[in-house]
Amino acid sequence: MLDQIKILIIDDSEIVHKMAQKTLNMVGFKQVDYAPGGKAALEMINNTDYNLISCDITMPEMDGIETVTKILEKKPDQKIIMLTAMGQADYVIKSKELGIKHYLLKPFTPEQLIKTIKEALE
Repeated sequence: MLDQIKILIIDDSEIVHKMAQKTLNMVGFKQVDYAPGGKAALEMINNTDYNLISCDITMPEMDGIETVTKILEKKPDQKIIMLTAMGQADYVIKSKELGIKHYLLKPFTPEQLIKTIKEALE
């Protein structure tokens, strides 16, 4: 079943992407795509229906709040996990207003990533 789930990771950090992709592949997720920013992610969701999107809040060209807002305009039922860092309470409040229920605090362990993804997919 996990091999049928499509996940998109939106993050400007290649280190985060590689760690997440490796972790998720190890537990059985086969399609884990990567977008280095919001603009690339918006193009990707036009071509693929993702079961889950993980989005960093702090990114250069388009922050996570703007990215998620645009994603939800196109796909209102999209399941999303926001990646946050300490001290981003304002962003967390804004994302809660958008209906985001799942968060992962950076830095996170592979176990925390898997747990949060499984919870978001339920």
